[in-house]
Amino acid sequence: MQLQLKTTPIGDREKPVIVSGSTTPQNLEVCQTVKEFSVKATDNVGITSVTFRIYDLDNRLVTTQFGYRTSGTNISGTWANDWAIPCNAKIGQYRIEVQVGDAAGNLTAWGALPNFWVQASTVQDKADPIVTGK
Repeated sequence: MQLQLKTTPIGDREKPVIVSGSTTPQNLEVCQTVKEFSVKATDNVGITSVTFRIYDLDNRLVTTQFGYRTSGTNISGTWANDWAIPCNAKIGQYRIEVQVGDAAGNLTAWGALPNFWVQASTVQDKADPIVTGK
């Protein structure tokens, strides 16, 4: 009698690694754009998803966005996005979290990127309202 061993393939169990992150600029007015929030990350097989979450000063989720690769490779690269701050946004400190995933479904814990601050507009609105319709 010959004994056959069944082997189970071992998949990728290594989570991606967040190396660093940045937010540019960090002081803005309402109606302006956070030009870039980004994360540098690595993975042994390849990163397939980067998700950013932005919270306002009341810790309310404002938006969730996916990152796109701006440099490097899926093994080691930088992913980023931007956000146009609504003109009616709350004044104060906002925070950004990021989570990175790989092809095997391994996810990092949510990590913090540098905060940014939203100020009131310094541009005075002098335009007359426009009324349309009948």
